[in-house]
Amino acid sequence: MAEVRHVEVVAADGRTGRIDNADLEVGDKADLWRTSDGTLSEDDPSGIGFGDLVFPFLFMIGALLFGAIAVGSFRRTLLKNVDIEEAPRLLLQLDREKLTSDPTRVKDGYWNLPLTVVESDTAKFPVGKEGDLAVHRGTSPVDLSAGIPDRWEGRLLHKGMVMKVFAVRLPHQDAWWVTDL
Repeated sequence: MAEVRHVEVVAADGRTGRIDNADLEVGDKADLWRTSDGTLSEDDPSGIGFGDLVFPFLFMIGALLFGAIAVGSFRRTLLKNVDIEEAPRLLLQLDREKLTSDPTRVKDGYWNLPLTVVESDTAKFPVGKEGDLAVHRGTSPVDLSAGIPDRWEGRLLHKGMVMKVFAVRLPHQDAWWVTDL
């Protein structure tokens, strides 16, 4: 058993109530709230609680996950019927100065290659436009063990507001690699 001090209070509207509080003395004024069932509370019921923050956060995470799945599905559907050889041609040049000046671009097993368009058959991705090509050893279908080539051939498969999809390959090779740039 524990001793609890109850205080009888009289509200401004004349209604009375009872609350557990060891600090209130006779004649003190305090802010109290009456809940929907008529009980008194020292805590503001309109305050934001833990549940009020968790639900929107979980909803936002779910919406982002759903969006990522939808974009990936859309991209795969969009690319099924694309003829790579008929897509607008690009010739891309490696910016070696940018690559060597930023040590974070080359890490063990990962390269973030800065490429610039030097020839283009489309206004959607004009000459001078820059992009980064991410190459992962073991998962990307390109072998850079002999060094990073200066020139890359590309085809613009899709350019939207958010997503740019390219087919790239090393010059004079047969295998296209579909990726973002």
